[in-house]
Amino acid sequence: MAPTLTPEQTDLLAQLQSITNSSNIDTDVRILQAADWDLQRAVQMIYDEGGAASHLQASSSRTPAGTSPSATIEQMEVDDSAVGAFGQPARYRPVSTAYPNTWMVGLNLVNIFALPITMSIGLLSNLLQFILRLLGIPVPRFLRTSSATYTSLRGPPPIDDPMVAADRLVRQLEEETGAVCVSRVGLSLQDGETVSTLSTTDGSEKRKILPDFWIGSYKTALDTAKKDIRILCVILMSEEHQDMSEFRRNVLTDPDLVRVLTDNAILAWAGDVRDREAYEVAQSLQATTYPFVAFIALQAKGPRTPGASSSASATTRLAVLSRHEGSPSSATSAPTLQAYITSTLLPRITPLLTRLRNEQRARQAERLLREEQDRAFRDAEKRDRERIEKKRGEERARLQAEGEKRRQAEEEALRAERTDQWRRWARKSLVPPEMKDGVRIGVRLADGRRLIRNFARVSTLEHLYAFVDVQSLSDDSATSVDSDFPPPNYTPEWDFQLASTYPRIEIPFAKDMRIMDIPALQNGANLIAEVTRNGQHKAADDSDSDDD
Repeated sequence: MAPTLTPEQTDLLAQLQSITNSSNIDTDVRILQAADWDLQRAVQMIYDEGGAASHLQASSSRTPAGTSPSATIEQMEVDDSAVGAFGQPARYRPVSTAYPNTWMVGLNLVNIFALPITMSIGLLSNLLQFILRLLGIPVPRFLRTSSATYTSLRGPPPIDDPMVAADRLVRQLEEETGAVCVSRVGLSLQDGETVSTLSTTDGSEKRKILPDFWIGSYKTALDTAKKDIRILCVILMSEEHQDMSEFRRNVLTDPDLVRVLTDNAILAWAGDVRDREAYEVAQSLQATTYPFVAFIALQAKGPRTPGASSSASATTRLAVLSRHEGSPSSATSAPTLQAYITSTLLPRITPLLTRLRNEQRARQAERLLREEQDRAFRDAEKRDRERIEKKRGEERARLQAEGEKRRQAEEEALRAERTDQWRRWARKSLVPPEMKDGVRIGVRLADGRRLIRNFARVSTLEHLYAFVDVQSLSDDSATSVDSDFPPPNYTPEWDFQLASTYPRIEIPFAKDMRIMDIPALQNGANLIAEVTRNGQHKAADDSDSDDD
């Protein structure tokens, strides 16, 4: 019984079964679990030495008698029954035969003696190939074979990075065919443009054009085809087959085929089965004859019901639409591939891909709209937050100002209360009783009142200033009971200053200074009480004066 899987794991399982043409769910799940649900590692585990045979055996044990491994492919919408050997069971070769030129480690005696000869032949062959390519003459096959023989003596190529291997293959194709990829020359073949060759500098010769091959691994090509909703064209080549030169020169550089692939944005990925990744792809796609061409695209897992959801991301998966293998003059010829693409592949797959692209664009538009709405909401929220913070700041400032004003009023009220208490105490304790004989002093107050009083000669300026100050007591304070004690820790602050009228002589306050010791007051005087405001004096009206 199959274990419970998440939607992501179910999708990986479906992709693995589509790639390996397997129907054993339990075995595939165990392989994915062993590979930590990494699809590429799982495929490599299956086709590593000994892994492919056990996987196929486990898969075939669940396959009913008389059912071919292509039974699952028959569920696809694209009809590929006319494809050559597509319906035949795959003939898997051992991994050791994937690289026919692989050498064992070390050299035997025969190889030691043959090494100088093969090196000389290889160098001569490379030199002749260079001269022939320089002159634009096709390279004979026996020269390429001799060069490959010399190359085989050096051992198999290392397992490169997939991007490095793909780029190396494209450059080899350009070198062998004399063609250039569309992207390398910046040509645009869109909107029905039929330009497929590039004029040289002298304008007499024409240069062939290759399709734009995907520079990367097969897995990234599958991911790109799935993400961008494009058709993937997989091209596998093998130097063991004698038709490869014709396929490369006549099919891959065919202008009409290149235009069809470019106009319909078909993603092309090519590989040489001498490379490990390309060999694994050949095994997964059941390639038995080369050149081999397969078309892969998104397909619905089942028939779409009228009431089904419009989102097809969870009901589609990549599937092999068709396989073409054999001679480049028949099954894999440029006219055959072009006719298949235009008359069979595109009419049957375009409606689905168009619907998926429309849904993808709708989702993207919805996502952009949602992002725009979220951004507008965040901006509005920011403005509201700033406005609220501004109001809160203004409210805090208002409350702070009111609190400061209230505090000052309270301090002023307390100061006035303490001043009133001190004046009532001063009226009782500091202002001396009027003497019959003494120094007669008249004082003009700021409010216009005039006071006259006899002071003892030993009275001090504190008594004089206190006499003037207590005149500021209000009427109710004047009749209230005088205080017996001054307010604690209180020092009177005189808001006036005494000065004589003529000549004007200021009499600053000095607590213990006696009246008899001040020349301006010894024989009596007429004074004015100048109210102090910000360090300035405001003299009272002294137009009237009393005679001594």
